[in-house]
Amino acid sequence: MKFNPEKVPFAVENEFFFLGLARECGLETSSFELLTDKYGVHALRLLRWDRVGSNGNSIRLAAEDGAQVLDLTPDEKYSPDFLEMAGVMAELTQAHVFTGQNLFSQLVFNWLIGNGDAHAKNFSVLESDLGWQVAPAYDLLCTRYYDVQTMALAVDGSNTDWDRKFLLDVAARMQVPAVLASRVIDRQLGVLAKLPVMLLGGALPFRRDLNADVAAFLKQRAKALA
Repeated sequence: MKFNPEKVPFAVENEFFFLGLARECGLETSSFELLTDKYGVHALRLLRWDRVGSNGNSIRLAAEDGAQVLDLTPDEKYSPDFLEMAGVMAELTQAHVFTGQNLFSQLVFNWLIGNGDAHAKNFSVLESDLGWQVAPAYDLLCTRYYDVQTMALAVDGSNTDWDRKFLLDVAARMQVPAVLASRVIDRQLGVLAKLPVMLLGGALPFRRDLNADVAAFLKQRAKALA
């Protein structure tokens, strides 16, 4: 269960909104639900993806986040390069193309929604009967609302000003074929084309001027990937 932190206004509403868009873009997420109490206060309920079973008989699955696979402390979660982390995860899963495509999809989505807090602990791999695989995407929200304008993890040394050519080059280094990488980008661009209009229309309860600033910011990011 997540509640709105005092210093991060509307984080619950923000994450709920972008979780829905993530699913439309083809990303796997946990089941989620927005709850409202009698005072109109919201909370976000998420089903844990590292548990299986029910009725008090759940089993915890092994999971490693990006900091853990690199033997980093939680305080170092902003330090690795995304490509370094993705490479180690791909080795762990032994399914380089599939793992690369999933991580690439999460990377593109975080860029397009302005999630500048997608640090190493916000990407994970999960052990199942099929072996290690990329965990569902989580902690998806637009941090541009909180004046974060660059990405948490650099990619090949860069954490801003990405364009389509840059991301296709990144995909190639992750062993994701160009046709699949283009498909990921184009699908997300198609789904998120409505995003600026939704924000301007008040889809999130921030000030109108802030919604306008964020809408313009995200529109520019989308344009760079078109």
